[in-house]
Amino acid sequence: MMVETTTQSASLESSNLDSAHDNTSASSNLDSAHDNAISTLINASATLSSKSSQQDSKSQEIKEPKVQWQRYTHAEMSTKLKADLMAKLELEVERNASGLTFPSISMQQNLCMKMLSDGKPNSFIEFFNLTHSEAHEDPLEGPETKKQKDLSPDHLSSLSENLVKEEIATRIGDFENLSKINFEIAGIFENCGQHNKAVFYLLRSLEYSKQGKDPLHQAKVKFSLGNINKKMGSLSDAISWFEDYLVSVRDSNDEEGLVMGSRELLEVYGLCANKARKKLQLHKALDLFEKSVNMADICGDSRAKAEAKHQLGLIHQELGEFHLALQYQLEFLDFCCSEDDMMGQSKAHAAIAETQESMGETEKAIQHLEASLDVSQHVNLETQAAACCKLGIMYNKQYIYDKALIYFEKFFELACALKEPKLMDAARLNIGYVKSILNTNESVFSTPEI
Repeated sequence: MMVETTTQSASLESSNLDSAHDNTSASSNLDSAHDNAISTLINASATLSSKSSQQDSKSQEIKEPKVQWQRYTHAEMSTKLKADLMAKLELEVERNASGLTFPSISMQQNLCMKMLSDGKPNSFIEFFNLTHSEAHEDPLEGPETKKQKDLSPDHLSSLSENLVKEEIATRIGDFENLSKINFEIAGIFENCGQHNKAVFYLLRSLEYSKQGKDPLHQAKVKFSLGNINKKMGSLSDAISWFEDYLVSVRDSNDEEGLVMGSRELLEVYGLCANKARKKLQLHKALDLFEKSVNMADICGDSRAKAEAKHQLGLIHQELGEFHLALQYQLEFLDFCCSEDDMMGQSKAHAAIAETQESMGETEKAIQHLEASLDVSQHVNLETQAAACCKLGIMYNKQYIYDKALIYFEKFFELACALKEPKLMDAARLNIGYVKSILNTNESVFSTPEI
């Protein structure tokens, strides 16, 4: 019974040691625990051995079973037990890969624990919510979700530092610093494509900058809000923020900021205008292209201004406002001639010809079409083919069938060179018609889309 009790006690002490090993702690504490446990085991074994000897002297009938560890001396027992414990520890380390002393935790968890231990609970809560929600489950994220990237270790570290700074600044009411900190956080999320989160922190930054009465930083935030909304495809919101930014830099006489803002608005106005035109919202497109002309003036982009005028001419043509259309196209043509822009000249001549034809000035329209064909020889075959087709149709309307046939045949040659079946079919049809009615006063022609 004594031996059984001894064995059970030793087993109990070993299980206590195993439990202590399973509890992850610092390496220094673990070594101390090992030494204490060994001493306890040794002392327990010595005590039990002493009791066993006393009972043997009282009762000789009880025979002790042989126990292997009792043959060792105290020093040998200590050495063996320590070796056995270290073997167990090494086995557990091998099983758990990263070890018992240094358990595997994520960087997010480590940063969260640091914020809590440093007494920054608000930072911890915000950091946890931002980093422990999956992107695809985030209700804030819309079409941009697929383009998001996970926060890198550097981003996580920067985010936690800024959140701690924000909590400290909030406690003392430092609005100027709060605005800058939130702006930095917004930049972290923008770099990772998490645009909705970036907008949230930019709006917070703007609010703090208003409380801190910092107009320069307000303008900076408005520009960033316009830029990020442009990336997200929220063009109306982008326009609103860029226009607010432009007002701010005008008030502060910031010439560089004025140019920068006008360039952004020039681009966004053009994108919105083209969308409106595709939806046949012609008056809205007109308004946006007129604003584009003004922005081009501010930033000194003469080419963008000329292109906007060309678009204005095309829209006025669609609206039946031929005089305004002609005025804008002539201005576009003057710019292209001054820049020796052959492609632009060809486009301008073709647009002017269409407007003059609509105004009943067919001869002038033919002159501009011939000019378009002449300059298009330096551009591309598609432009030449379009000019030849239009000239053939125009000469037919003037009953000049021999010239109409010449241009239709040129159109067919260019269509063959382009290897475009639709253009080739249209050219054959027009040639057949003009040949069949050379001696009549009627003609019908097919006009392809080029």
